Amino acid sequence: MEIPAAIKKACDVVSSHYGALEEYFDDYIIDNESTLKLVQSFVDSLIELVSDAEVYVEAQATQYADALILTNPKAIRRIHSANVDTLSGELLDTLTAWEENPGFFCFFTIQERICKDFFAIEDCITGNTYKLYSPSLQDLQEKRESRNVHYLALMMNNGECLQASGTLHYTHYSSSDIDFLCNTFDATTFSSSGLTGLLLRHPTAMYYLDFQIPGNELVHNGHTLVLFYTSVPRLSYTFDPDYWTIDNRGKVASYGLERSSDAMRSAYPDETFWNDIAMAGMRVFKMEKHWVVLALYSQAFEALLTILGLSRDTEPVSVALSLVLHLQKHAKRLPWTPFSLLPEEEMHQESNQEMDMTALNTFFGKYSEAYNNGKPFDLISEARKLGIDEDLAKDLIEQMQKKRESRDYQVPEAEVKYRLEGWPVPPPAERDVFGDGILSSELFLILDSDETDDAFNVLSGNQWKEEIEEMGLFFFLQDAFSEEFYDDGVTILNTFLWILLHLSEQKVLVRSIALEIFCLFPFLNDFYEFEDFVERFSEKVYKLFCRTSLCTITHRVKREERKRGLYTVQASSFLKSIISPIG
Repeated sequence: MEIPAAIKKACDVVSSHYGALEEYFDDYIIDNESTLKLVQSFVDSLIELVSDAEVYVEAQATQYADALILTNPKAIRRIHSANVDTLSGELLDTLTAWEENPGFFCFFTIQERICKDFFAIEDCITGNTYKLYSPSLQDLQEKRESRNVHYLALMMNNGECLQASGTLHYTHYSSSDIDFLCNTFDATTFSSSGLTGLLLRHPTAMYYLDFQIPGNELVHNGHTLVLFYTSVPRLSYTFDPDYWTIDNRGKVASYGLERSSDAMRSAYPDETFWNDIAMAGMRVFKMEKHWVVLALYSQAFEALLTILGLSRDTEPVSVALSLVLHLQKHAKRLPWTPFSLLPEEEMHQESNQEMDMTALNTFFGKYSEAYNNGKPFDLISEARKLGIDEDLAKDLIEQMQKKRESRDYQVPEAEVKYRLEGWPVPPPAERDVFGDGILSSELFLILDSDETDDAFNVLSGNQWKEEIEEMGLFFFLQDAFSEEFYDDGVTILNTFLWILLHLSEQKVLVRSIALEIFCLFPFLNDFYEFEDFVERFSEKVYKLFCRTSLCTITHRVKREERKRGLYTVQASSFLKSIISPIG
């Protein structure tokens, strides 16, 4: 499917008119002292937060300046009136349309990719649904980091669909996280004027979405560390200092659970839980007019409610721990202020510790860098250089290795015979790129052309001609694997091609390739049983590669062979002519 002509025309007109009106927007900002002060204040605040990111600051300042105009019918009307004798009729009509239907900020998710550059989206705050034309959003789907996450944009309605103006922000934070963020900045404005009103008044809130802590979620013993909290009007409970750390400040107080009592274990009988509550973060805060109860994962929150005599049906607010700590770092007022989420002694450790943590962090940093890049690591030499006890260093490294091995896919003895050799196994630090779109991953040299698409259509009997014309061959393959394996589809396709093309001079068992993918990305084991994965992978390879001459096979493949991946494939001369691995 292609974007309907009327919609594409409306999008092109708005893009063209926006470019033509930019200088008039700039003049309005410069001539309007109060608006100029808002922009300058925002720039000054951003520079304090990210002093070394000039391009980012400039982009955000431009978007904020545009938002002060495009969301404000009065400002648009003034620009219209001031330039009625100089602007063309079409540009004046566009300003009138924007005045009648002003812009707004939208925090959204993708519901459906209708076709290239065109999406159905849902506003996570209002629940409203829209059609959005956005090549930038299409580009973000090419990177694993920015694919199918949450997005924030300044939206304009062109009468046919929405278009994004300026930076298209993406974040792994959820709608409950942004709700917490907005209420932290200004609950009154957020309640009365929504997200748009909040961001116009407090534009630095966007910084917390753009500069979230990188990396995976924090996990402890299988529990994802997320802040769960609730407020209750009253609490009848005696906090015994033998079990609770108490910080009493008159009208307010903080209570942190340090160890469990027999009564607690009786009320919540789960010995496994009570034997390890170091990371549970079970806290209670007495505020002037209410109490705040919180913990760092769901079971800990449930246990805390139980021992306090509160209903376990209480629905908590859940917030990303990284967001809370980031807000706390910048002294934002949180529901438990004046107390810190982490005790002060944890945030500011004494400098005279027995172990030099700086040296230990440096040691682990060097080890991780070597491991992730597949390089040797001289444990003894590095420990001596940094003054770390050698036996302690050995013990810690062994523990890390055991932990990594426990996460690896343990190949069953019956499958060992299917392991492959002779292909370059990427070290851990280079594996994330396999989740990026095939055209943007820099894993392959690709001949992405109309001639390639036409040749594939001939080889496939024009079975997917419409899709190929819309997306191109490589995006079509990527889309097909994503339909089967969701967010993991791109990773699986890239790895399949990486192995297949590096072993292009030999016939390779499909089951063997599936096994290598499972070993390279053990997180797949959390979502798929191996046999189920092999069957689904094998069917996709057979349909898209074997029946289209992208791969050659030696014989007619039986149904049972396809199910178990027990047939060989080899990259065809056509496939090798349009894609080859780099390195």
